[in-house]
Amino acid sequence: MAPNLLDRARYKYRKDGALGLLRASAKEPFRRRRLIDGDDVYAHASTVVRVTDGAESEIQYDGRHERPHPAFIQAVDGQATATPRDVCEFRDAILMGSEPIISLDGKFIPPSAIGTAQARQDGWKERETFTANVPLTDAVLGSYARPRPTSKIETGFLLTGFFTGFGHWTFEVLPKLRAYEAYTAKTGEEPTILTRGELTSWQRDSLALLGYPPESIRQTGSELVHVQRLLVPSHRFLTWSQIPTYPSTRDLRWVREQITQNVSPGSEFFGDRIFISRSDAPRRHVWNRREVLKVLEEYDFEVYEPGRLSFADQVRLFSSPEIVVGPYGAGLSNVIFAEDPTLVELVLDADQNIHHYVLANLLDIDYEFVPSLPRSESDVELRHRDLKVDTETMREVLESICRASG
Repeated sequence: MAPNLLDRARYKYRKDGALGLLRASAKEPFRRRRLIDGDDVYAHASTVVRVTDGAESEIQYDGRHERPHPAFIQAVDGQATATPRDVCEFRDAILMGSEPIISLDGKFIPPSAIGTAQARQDGWKERETFTANVPLTDAVLGSYARPRPTSKIETGFLLTGFFTGFGHWTFEVLPKLRAYEAYTAKTGEEPTILTRGELTSWQRDSLALLGYPPESIRQTGSELVHVQRLLVPSHRFLTWSQIPTYPSTRDLRWVREQITQNVSPGSEFFGDRIFISRSDAPRRHVWNRREVLKVLEEYDFEVYEPGRLSFADQVRLFSSPEIVVGPYGAGLSNVIFAEDPTLVELVLDADQNIHHYVLANLLDIDYEFVPSLPRSESDVELRHRDLKVDTETMREVLESICRASG
């Protein structure tokens, strides 16, 4: 289920302090009547174009571990259906904020709520997007404080997601460009691509490798943008197990094929057996790192920190490894660029850690896990805690994989 009111209040307080919590609370009653959700989202669209249908995939664990499996495996095992990809057209829309929300006739539509029924029902993503983008005065006064845009675009295609990290950008946002190309093929139009403000270097590089250099993209920011025809693709989440919407295997393979074919070979050699370290990350470190590295050395693993590599080098790193090992984290999302590895994830028993297990299934990648214990930190969410890896199980798993591969 979605986070409850107390959980949301605690999260908001930790993130933005008492003032942020107060502002969010003040907006709550106005948010309920100002947000467009459910089927009303489609009712406000002047046109809806279906560019790809949904498709089913089997999410199943085929590894060496006997039951019971971790909560994230139990939560999502079975059939997974990708949400159909629609492109909704909204007339005379206004984009607000660097993580934009759509203002339409005095009401608001969070872009990532389109096409994901359960996310709309739970409403937690809408609340976050509304709170982050809509000033309190606008929320209270409604259409009387309708914002005045400072720039104008005739036709734009919105390329954003709710989450902004590396992994979600790679497997939730970039696949929308396949919908963009399907839309242009269907209609003959080439709308301006609109993205969130202040793109990172790896976001710019990934777009360029997909054939969209900076000059073909316009970024949103603090200014309000009036878009005469705003095209918004439906969103396919790969996030908490309680929201049963999934990426499409075809979308993920399209991203991999388009990017890998445009990455030059490069001069650096990367190993066949790689360990993805999080030493440069602020959280989710391997607590018993020395013991883990000792086991990995026995099997000729090389250690890499993807965050210190360029985007192109991350693609090269993952292009042809035999085995990938690493703790749950964004760096493992690069596995979508791999051809046929075995992915070994160091995991805590947290039901929200579904990402790489599901990705492996969608991409037909062999998946294995090594259980770990969380470091005791009462104020840190379980899935974000440092972990102590079961090194004996890790050795057994690696031995089994290496023996099977000859």
